[in-house]
Amino acid sequence: MTVIPRIPRLTARRWSDTRTGRRALRSARELGWAIFLSLLAFGVRYAIDPLVGDRQPFTPSYAVVALASWVAGWRAGLWTTAFCFMWADYFFIHPRYSLALDGIEMANALSYSLVNGIIVYLAHRASVANRVIRRESERKDNLRAMLTHELQLPLNALSRGVDAVARKASDDNGFGAIAGMLHRHVDQVRRLLHDNVGMSDLAPTSVQLKRETCDIRLCVQDAIDENADATGEKLQHVDVTMSAAPIMAHVDPVRVTQIIANLLNNASKFSPMGATIRMVVAQDARQVAVSVKDSGRGVAPSAISALFDEGRHDATPRGPGISLQLSRRYAALHGGTIVAQSEGPGKGSEFWLILPGAA
Repeated sequence: MTVIPRIPRLTARRWSDTRTGRRALRSARELGWAIFLSLLAFGVRYAIDPLVGDRQPFTPSYAVVALASWVAGWRAGLWTTAFCFMWADYFFIHPRYSLALDGIEMANALSYSLVNGIIVYLAHRASVANRVIRRESERKDNLRAMLTHELQLPLNALSRGVDAVARKASDDNGFGAIAGMLHRHVDQVRRLLHDNVGMSDLAPTSVQLKRETCDIRLCVQDAIDENADATGEKLQHVDVTMSAAPIMAHVDPVRVTQIIANLLNNASKFSPMGATIRMVVAQDARQVAVSVKDSGRGVAPSAISALFDEGRHDATPRGPGISLQLSRRYAALHGGTIVAQSEGPGKGSEFWLILPGAA
């Protein structure tokens, strides 16, 4: 009997994942940048002190205040402003080695604070605008890559259909020429899709699941068909173990097929020529699961979690694929997950798609 890994339960969040922890880490980052940049400005000012004497005590600080605001935010800019003023007043403003402020120094301090306040505001606004532009660009790339992937699967099926027609067509009745034309256009569309793949992160931000109660075995068979070209070129065999009875789940069959097809595509890609890829479709009282096991290069157990990192892609020469991270998100939308297992480098990998069973 196949033992299905359980869907991992939510564990207690780490302190760094809590709101208080995130705020503390952000504050520490801002303070760290402020200290580092103010010390950098101090070093520059100290180096040029023999040349400028008591003149221009704040000269290097304006640049580092702008940099701190750009890199770490407006709070880091204000911290840097304060630190730079203290060391400038103590080390480079006459009388030196004193923090006492007379009327002139107070006026200089107000002027310094006003100028740096403007710098902090402008640098922070520029940083925010830059992040907005980057996010918008990434969103467009995501949409383009998602659309490319959505079209790739039916395009592969269409290509196989055209190939089948071409093999049976006869030049006498004109079907051969028509099949050849269709094949050229399919290849052209595939190339256009591949050339326009965005290499940014994919995110299912607006995916709407169309759930229905379906037989998971059919999703597995569709995924195998979609990867027939990839496995066929490498003379690989897909060995499927599943019951003769239906294995039902309330899912979006298109998305589940995408997930399984991606896992199978990765297994084919990382397995050698002539390898056997083993698939198991199983169920118990609570879950249904699909396992894809390859004999490829494997992965160290300590590096398994990195397989699902943001921005990791499983692109292939045939198309963009969908990343393991995106596959896991699709599974999470169904209330499931993907679990990766490997005994180490050179020992292959096994990926479980685990979904709740039909109610």
